[in-house]
Parts: sequence; structure tokens; C-alpha cells
Amino acid sequence: MSMLLALVRGRLRIPAMWVLIALVLGAGVISWATRGDSGRTTHAASDATGVIVPEDPSSTLPVIAGAPATVAASAVTTSTAHAGPVRVAAGPGAVTVSWDAVQARPPVQSYVVRATEDGSGSHGTMVVCGTCTSATFRGLTNGKRYAFTVAGQTASGSTPALQSPAAVPSSPLCPAAQPCVAVDGGQAEGTAAGRMQGFLHGIDGYTNRARIAALQPTTWRGSPGKNWHGLVSPYGVETTEVLSDDWLVATFDKDKGGAAAPWEDWDAYRSFVTDLVQRAESEGWAPTYWEILNEPEGGLPYRTGPTASIDNTLQTYLNGYRAIKAADPHAKVIGPSTMFTVEHLTNHPELLDLTTFLDFANAHNMHLDAISWHETGPDHLQPFDRLPDSIANHVDRIRNELFRWPNIGKPQIFVNEYGNSGSLGLPGSNVGYLAALENAGVDSANISCSPLGSSDPAGCGNPTLGGLLDKDESTPRASYWVHRAYADMRGTRLDASSSVPFLSAFAVARGGGSWEVLLGRHQSCTSPANPQCTEPASAVPAPIPVTVAIRVGGPDRTLTVAVQRIPDATGAMPDAPPTSSQHVVVKDGVVQLGTPAFADGEAYILRLGA
Repeated sequence: MSMLLALVRGRLRIPAMWVLIALVLGAGVISWATRGDSGRTTHAASDATGVIVPEDPSSTLPVIAGAPATVAASAVTTSTAHAGPVRVAAGPGAVTVSWDAVQARPPVQSYVVRATEDGSGSHGTMVVCGTCTSATFRGLTNGKRYAFTVAGQTASGSTPALQSPAAVPSSPLCPAAQPCVAVDGGQAEGTAAGRMQGFLHGIDGYTNRARIAALQPTTWRGSPGKNWHGLVSPYGVETTEVLSDDWLVATFDKDKGGAAAPWEDWDAYRSFVTDLVQRAESEGWAPTYWEILNEPEGGLPYRTGPTASIDNTLQTYLNGYRAIKAADPHAKVIGPSTMFTVEHLTNHPELLDLTTFLDFANAHNMHLDAISWHETGPDHLQPFDRLPDSIANHVDRIRNELFRWPNIGKPQIFVNEYGNSGSLGLPGSNVGYLAALENAGVDSANISCSPLGSSDPAGCGNPTLGGLLDKDESTPRASYWVHRAYADMRGTRLDASSSVPFLSAFAVARGGGSWEVLLGRHQSCTSPANPQCTEPASAVPAPIPVTVAIRVGGPDRTLTVAVQRIPDATGAMPDAPPTSSQHVVVKDGVVQLGTPAFADGEAYILRLGA
């Protein structure tokens, strides 16, 4: 057993990929925590409906404090403040912090900007170049107060931290002091192409093909070897092969207590990798990407031998990379596929962090086609960094720090596992992750699976698309319908922000005068909603009606809104949620709608058009 095996991810979670290998190789590979099955089966009511109530069309939008009295049809409103050398400019769901360059000897090499939110503490960190004088924090809650510190980093240490004034994000589309989601149809944020519709294993020859095709998957990650590539190839997806799984299967010896550690014989390891890459190409199943290691900090089932260490792990990446390139110089390589530990943690010195990996990759000229990590909420992270709300900050931080690693190329950003055991089956949580990943502009993402046992449909050994299908491999569960709606949301991604903590929105303009909005609330996780969850009933916030304000532009007119409500449940939901439709009024280019009391864990799908 690896010295790291005791590390717990999230709520008693062992790396998902190791669980599947355990199922392939048999008992004895890994031991993992399993939950007691309460025997409870939740069936989502398929006849539930959500009725959207139009706001009074004769009312006018109130002016948000600090915002201009008039707002251009496609403008993003900001309010500014400054305290000495540090300034803040707040807009919808975002704050830009700017400062005067710090004069220091030795000179500043980078700036570290830290955010705090009133009442909840740390709210993310950004690192930008030494000649940069601004940083933007996204994914913030409208109406909340934020403060920031800026400190220069020199070869000798840190300069004194400079404090910003408070900043309060807001949207001029929303009535003051009301729970509100703002969607600005005049503020394009890029192209939505379903890139978060990726899966991890979750398929065999009996998984319902029509259910898969309806989700329009874009990427698949799996192992070991040829067979699973044949299963997913009909869907035209990009694929990632996890080399560490292939190695474990090839070298596992139950009598010796595990698989061979690569550092026991580097020549043998390199030869294995090169042969595998060449065989994949000759047999016609070469993946789009090769992934060298999966979550090494989560525990590797290597047999007794040389001690596992960060140095040995880094050398595994390097030897694997060189062996892949020796077999095919054009092969694409991603990494490190760790839990999002961005910098060295003194209380967890055994964990490989992204900064250490990227420093090493840069020093050894490892050209990466994508930087990959997992957003699965491990307990060693700060509370904010465990949430889907932190994904925009994580992505922006890594992109802004690429100046430090010029030799790795221009990598994409892959979140190749997202969601934890408690969140996988809850519709509101699924929306939370999809919205966060889309709004952060992630290039590709794969939903995770639950390593807590095959009794849960989301178990990693079940061919159920990570629990979107029930264990019969065909019947949708409630969260399937979130991903089914997401599959159709291709078009122009729009700016979306919320004044309700843990209520997320993803919105697109589809062209031809139509818009779609996906809403989800994801604050708590209790056992009545999902048996994997442990929070008390007191953690569940009260249902609240929410205003949804959508800037669509154009003249005053009438549009039709179609609404679907997906209830807070994890059980089978064979039929799509029912749709209710009604007319709504566009006034001054804006539509305002009101939801019924929005419960935690629920999701809503809104489709607006002529």
C-alpha cells in the first residue's frame, strides 16, 4: 500500500481511476471506504412543473447604488473606488483590482492578489507578472462585499501587502436587494460548444446508445487499452488514455502486493510506454491525448519497493513523457491530473502541487498540450477552493501564471474530473459545475464518478455515465436531464451573475432571436437528497423566489418562455421534466421573470424566443 493511500479525497474518497483498476484486477488492489446502503430509493416526480411568473411589465429597473443612472444596451456597468495605490472596479459578478507598480530592490517578479469575502473569509488568489498592474476576480456574488490585498514577490521575499477598499459587485439588470440572476445578452463571453460534456469510464456494450447520443458527448477519458476506445468511437469524441492504469494492469502481482513502481526499473517503464503508444497507433485506437499519471497524491497501489516521493513522481512524468515522444513525436500529452493543489502545503508535504510540477516541466522542456487537474473538493483545500464557485479563480490563476513557464508551450486547460460523491446525483450541483466550467472558459472537462462502491449508480465501476443513468444502464436519473439540456446549449456564451450565494447560471444566445438559461442551486448536501451526503438538515437554506433578468435588446415586444423544473432528487426520472410555456414582455430591451420558490438542489431550464 502506498504511503499516500490514507489521503482522503472529499468525503472518504479514493481516486476514481484506481477503483476501476481494482475492479479489473480483483480484490486486494486497494481498499476503500464504502457507505452503508440505507436501502432508500428516491424517485424524482416526473410530473412536477415549474411556472415562471412575469414581473410587472410596467415596472422599470431600479438604479443600483454606485451605477450610472442610464445603461447602454450592451454595456457592463462598473463602480470604482481607490485607497492609495490600490483601486477596485466592480461589475456584474466580478471585480478588477489595479495598483501602482511597486518599486523595490530586488525588483518585483510577480504580484500576489488575495480576495476575501465578508462573512466567509478567503475567496481566491491570483498571481500575475511583475510588470502587470491589474487582476480580475470572476464568479463573485452580486451584493457581497469583497476586499483585496496586493503584495509584490521579489527574489528576497514579499513586499508589504497593500489593502484595497471594499468592492460590491452588482448588475444594473437586477432590482436592488432582491434575489436575482442577471443575464446580459449584449455581453458575449465566447463560444459554448458543449466542451464540458465529457465522461470518465461509465460505458460498456449495454449502455443505452440513444441516451448517450442525446447528450452529444465531446470527450471521454478511460483505460485500459483498446476495448473502451471502440465503445466510444461512434460518438466522435476526443479521448484520453491514462497510462498509469495501463501500467498497473500490466505489472500488478497480487502475491507481491501490488504493481511495480516505475522507478524500480526506468528502462522497463520507458519500454512499456513506448511499446504501448506504438501498438495503439498500429491497432488504430491511438487516443487524442496521453495522460501519464492520475492523481498520484491520492495513493498509488505499488508493491513494496523504493519509497514513493514527489521526486520519484516527477521523474515518472518525465520518463513517461520522453517515452511517448520517442514513440511518436507528434503525440499529445497532458498533465499532471492532480487534485487542485496549486502550491506547496506545509501541512501536507507529501502532496504534489501544480506549481512544483509546472516548474519541473518547464525546466525539462516538457511541452504540454493541456494542463489538467481535478475539481473534486478534497479536504486538504481551503473551504472556498472545494466549491465549484472557485473554478473561475483556479483557471484564471493558472492562465495568468503561464508567463512563469514559457517552455511548456501554450497549453489548454482541462478539468478532467469534476464533482464529488455528494454532488454527482444532484441536479442543482450538476448545474453549478457546468456553469462554473463554462463561465471560466475551460477547454474540456469530464464528469467524475463515485469511488465509494458499486451500490451507488454513480460508482466508477458502473457503466452509467457517472450516474446520469440508473443501474439498468438506460433509465435517466434526475441529473441526466441537466446534461441533456446542456447538450443543446451551443452558441454564444453570455455573461451571467447572481446575487444568491450558491445559485449558478449558464446562458447562451442561440441565434435567430432565442436564448437559453440553465439555473441550479447547490448550497447543501444532506442524506435525504443524496445518501452519499452527511450535512444536517439545518444546512439546507429556505426556498426563495428568484428574479431572472435577461437583456435581449431590441424593441418592446412579446416573447415566449418555456420552462422545465428538475427536482432535488437523485433517483430515476424516466421522462423529461414537463414544460410550461407562457408569454412575457420585453421592456427597454429586458425581460424580467420570477421563479417559484427555488429550493436548494433544484434546477431550472429556461428557453426564450419569439
